[in-house]
Amino acid sequence: MKTLSVVQLGVIGSGKTAFFNLITSSNEPEISGGPSVTKQVVVGQATKGDFEIIDTPGFESESDKLLHAAGVVAALTIRDVNRILIFVKFERDDRMISSIRQVLSPIRRYKDIVTIVVTHFDYSRNQIEDQERIQKRIKSEFNLDSILFYSKIYSDQVDISLKISNIITQSEFKSIQLQDSEIFSQFDLLQLDDYNQTKLEKNQTAILRQFRKIARIYRQFIEQIDLNDPLVIDILHELTLDIKAVANQHVEEFERLHGEELNEFYDVQGVNIRYLHHIYLKKQIRLDLINVINLSQKTMTKSQIHFYNFIKLCPNCKQPWIKVVGCDGETKCGNRILPFEKDEIIGQASAPKKFEIKIIDNQLSVDIIQNIDDQYSTVNEEANSKFNQLYEYFKNDIHFQKYLGDNFDKQTFLNLMKEKLGKVMDDLYKRINNESKGKVIEQLKIYFYSLFKVENQDDNTNKSIGCGIKFNWSEQPPLSGPELNELLSQDLIDFFNRDQEKLLKDEAYFLEQSYKKLVKDAINEQKKNKKIIKQQFSYQNEINTQTFKNIQPFVASANKEYQNFTNISQ
Repeated sequence: MKTLSVVQLGVIGSGKTAFFNLITSSNEPEISGGPSVTKQVVVGQATKGDFEIIDTPGFESESDKLLHAAGVVAALTIRDVNRILIFVKFERDDRMISSIRQVLSPIRRYKDIVTIVVTHFDYSRNQIEDQERIQKRIKSEFNLDSILFYSKIYSDQVDISLKISNIITQSEFKSIQLQDSEIFSQFDLLQLDDYNQTKLEKNQTAILRQFRKIARIYRQFIEQIDLNDPLVIDILHELTLDIKAVANQHVEEFERLHGEELNEFYDVQGVNIRYLHHIYLKKQIRLDLINVINLSQKTMTKSQIHFYNFIKLCPNCKQPWIKVVGCDGETKCGNRILPFEKDEIIGQASAPKKFEIKIIDNQLSVDIIQNIDDQYSTVNEEANSKFNQLYEYFKNDIHFQKYLGDNFDKQTFLNLMKEKLGKVMDDLYKRINNESKGKVIEQLKIYFYSLFKVENQDDNTNKSIGCGIKFNWSEQPPLSGPELNELLSQDLIDFFNRDQEKLLKDEAYFLEQSYKKLVKDAINEQKKNKKIIKQQFSYQNEINTQTFKNIQPFVASANKEYQNFTNISQ
């Protein structure tokens, strides 16, 4: 049986090591403020409770940055984990949120097993009020509900161990696999001498000044856009794509102009890190980029024609769904249009660029490139032949006959295809061949059956998603609050457009590979040199452990009564 495992993450001084010492009855060095004391992975066993806990170097280190980052990655990937604890010191709300965001960013894909631990909570003068406010803020910002409040003075070992045990026993084991882009873009790896640090800051300031001017022009356009324009959603969507392309162009143009200088960019160990310079320039303009995208998305939500207004939660399992066809009556959670891992009919269609976006006299100009409705109006000879094949197959289908008439003709069928699949028909025809025809026909059948409201007879088909209960769609409110924010979150992990392979010179690729090897070697070194603390055990501990197990039900009952009491008091 696997040992339950918890990994601790947090910025320096957040109280991780003090918490680790309390849980494991250890005496690892700790300090409040100043440089990080923990510089390696430390694995300990809970004295009260059957789980191991892994301490890590802190974020925001000013020295040994590669060592610290490698320690964090190593701790997350040593073995499967049940829970990740992110520690944040109780202080001003904005600083707490900033610290959480920094630590959460590299592991956002795994936030379903994240618990926030608010430490130093004895500093709070009004704990009930502060606790409620912080919980709401974390829920709003990150859509996280698992939050613990901890005080070294008032929290005892048994109580806090019990709370951790209750959380992790409800969590499945997960294998954390961080992508290179998550490691290089989200961890602070650069440690430079004064000369190179000054050079980087100078370059960052220059590119930020250039991009910020453009971002301001985009924001002004978005703020003044006509929400009643029928193309408003398309315009805003294309603006978000265009601003990413502009950001890339700025970085690439900057590196083209300063290529020779950047080739001589080294860290304190003498390693050429031009590749990381590329990443850090993007980091510098990332905030301004996100502000433009967030403003665009927020503006979209004000439009009555945007799909955000059609996203709702299942009242039972809280799974979010978007209803794209059918009426507002009864539906079923999990009643999807296309129950495939990949939507090959609609998903592969490439959306054509609809607008020409340019800046003229410090103002954004958006012009329609072409009449999109006319783009797919012609059917060539090859497409016509494939259309005839589809018609011959579907003309005798009882569900198509019920929807279109017993003897529907080709034109009626073509009108249906144009109405529902008009913008992807050309792409669809291109992908029909002798090998793919059967699969395409099957997908088309399922797609149109959903439009015709043909019940899926196999209740197990969509078993993996949705709880299957029936509910009235019109009675559910549109998605809002933290759940909507979660869908809109801009986690630009791959930094704008996954363009890491588009570095300006071929040599940059080898520099990138060399530095990646250096980082991976550091991670492996941290794994190999992890410190394992033996479980602190004595006769008294044996008594306490048995007491811990015996009082678990009573503590749980007391916690429930306390919760009821606080609810009544409010």
